[in-house]
Amino acid sequence: MWDLSNAYVKLDNPRYDLSGGGPVLGKIQDYPTLAQALLDFSHRVDIASYQDYFINFGEARIYRDIFSKNMGNGVQWMETPFSATINATTGLVALPSGYIALKAMQITDGNSDTFTLLYKDPQWLYSNYPIRQPTGLPAYVARDGTNFVFGPFPDAAYALTGTYYQQSAPLSSTNTTTWMTAYASDLLFASCMRELQPFLKDVGWQQNWDAIYQDKLASLLDFDKAERFAPGAMTIEVE
Repeated sequence: MWDLSNAYVKLDNPRYDLSGGGPVLGKIQDYPTLAQALLDFSHRVDIASYQDYFINFGEARIYRDIFSKNMGNGVQWMETPFSATINATTGLVALPSGYIALKAMQITDGNSDTFTLLYKDPQWLYSNYPIRQPTGLPAYVARDGTNFVFGPFPDAAYALTGTYYQQSAPLSSTNTTTWMTAYASDLLFASCMRELQPFLKDVGWQQNWDAIYQDKLASLLDFDKAERFAPGAMTIEVE
């Protein structure tokens, strides 16, 4: 089995260094190098017209599996800050671009004091705060469709700040980099190769690439958890 810890592959251009010393090796770092890696490792130049399918399917699998295997949480490279103001009439705030899930949200009251909103499902929020007209400062937030809703129903245009997990625009010839190419190129490559195997009708290698993919995914999630929780675990409070 190949060692794909750094996912090094041959670059398409130039194929050889100017001294004639052999092939130039490069790291997967963007759409062109990922697309070339799929050609190199599959040994099938005829798949070039279909690569976007496998790349987009591979990205989608990573997003789904991150949340399903990480207790509904994303990873740090998906975190995106946002700010908004509640619509004082509707009591709503539209979801930010590429929204997948909320990490945290804070609200600022009329005295410039900031409080963290607790996230709930919309059924809970509507059951506990059925009066959908101006009531007071919200303490809870939920996602309902394409909007955030609040309970109690806000009585003013309160300012919000927070962090959410964002899905990047799919990789393509016009969108050549994302957080995956920067921080998880080995995982992305393994996921794309796994998605490629049904097209190649190679069941054996689909199983092999799935095992590689699962290993890379677990490694990414473990790394994220270690960075996320280690500072708190090492903190010692002295009274």
